[in-house]
Amino acid sequence: MITVREQSVNQLQAMLRGGETTSVALVESYLARIEQLESAPYHLNAISDLNPNALDEAFAADKARLANHVKPSQLLFGLPVLIKDNIDVRGMPTTAGSLALSDNIAENDAVIVQRLRAAGAIILGKTNLSEFAHFMSDTQPSGFSSRGGRVINPIMPDITPSGSSSGSAVAVATSMTTVTVGTETNGSILAPAHMNSIVGLKPTHGLLPNDGILPLAESQDTAGPMGRTVADTFALFAALNQYNQNQKLVPVMKPHLSVLSSLKWTTPLHEAISDYVDHYDLVDLPEEQPKDADEMAVLLSEFRHGINTYLAKHSTRMNSLQDIVKFNRADPKKRAPFGQDLLEKALLADEASQEKQRIQSISRHLLDDMLKDNNVLLGDDTKLINLAAIAGYPSLTVPTGSSDDLYFHGLSSVIMVAKPFNEIALKVIGESIESHHQRLIPEF
Repeated sequence: MITVREQSVNQLQAMLRGGETTSVALVESYLARIEQLESAPYHLNAISDLNPNALDEAFAADKARLANHVKPSQLLFGLPVLIKDNIDVRGMPTTAGSLALSDNIAENDAVIVQRLRAAGAIILGKTNLSEFAHFMSDTQPSGFSSRGGRVINPIMPDITPSGSSSGSAVAVATSMTTVTVGTETNGSILAPAHMNSIVGLKPTHGLLPNDGILPLAESQDTAGPMGRTVADTFALFAALNQYNQNQKLVPVMKPHLSVLSSLKWTTPLHEAISDYVDHYDLVDLPEEQPKDADEMAVLLSEFRHGINTYLAKHSTRMNSLQDIVKFNRADPKKRAPFGQDLLEKALLADEASQEKQRIQSISRHLLDDMLKDNNVLLGDDTKLINLAAIAGYPSLTVPTGSSDDLYFHGLSSVIMVAKPFNEIALKVIGESIESHHQRLIPEF
């Protein structure tokens, strides 16, 4: 066993290259840590399933390393990664936290999982989530699923872990793995990253393929990386995006910054910004925002269509959203303890193409106006998360320690939004901010 707590991607890679450890030892150490934190007294409920083949994959990685068969393109070679349980991993269940989908065993890897394997990653297991990516019920708590129970925030157990990538965030925060893959439709990566004091990246919509991911809303869904540091997060992002031949990221020599006038400045934050930009433009967040009712109409319509299409391609006793609703009605106390009103509304939802065009147009116009001639917008207002999600623009959250603001539950982060395909600019600013701050680390 080796100490894996707070170990970075680069540290683990150096240990593997230097012969200080093996992938088998890494997997065994992470499995031991998972067993510890998923048992009493912690019961974090971050992990939904472990990959029964993880040790075999690790043994194969060690054998390949000894034979000098590691390629430069294999950015995560021999490192264990956890995957959110709405993403297909061959031979494992894809349930989105629902008991209705417990027997939905994936026949193939999602495309992003294929890319991770090509990059040399070992699939350690899958993480719990807010059921159906937090689209089960208006009263469903973040981090709860009927199949996996409630995910616990390791920093402050009495507050929400947020979601829907709850288990992914908690697993990273507590070093059950170095990096995890989450998904976001609107805040499902950035919000749990904030609440667990880690880094989360929502890439430009459409940059990463959604094939093999149980959908919520096609017009906003994306997978994305989560890690304890900006470097770790972008190491995973590089692996996820490495084989994308359709879109090149915009290179950045020096980011140009817009800053929300409402941002709560601190000396470390000001120093971090000053390290990389000589000038920034202060901008106001407009009162005009996309209407919640319009976005909900889009989500309901696209969810019904998307999940029916997904289920039609998979071998499962649930062939449609209607089947899931009927299944839950048969034992609501166990299968839908907080109701399933969103699922039922989706059954009756009309097409919402006009609403989609309206909210996308508003969000993109507002962000473009605030960005002006700059490529990154920085603030701490959660409305930025919403605008970036609807517009499809990339966004990043970086922890900045503790806060006295009760709205943020004593946690502090900054939110950055960039123009499409400007993820590298987010990385540059994010690393500067990170270098002047300390994330909150769970005590265990």
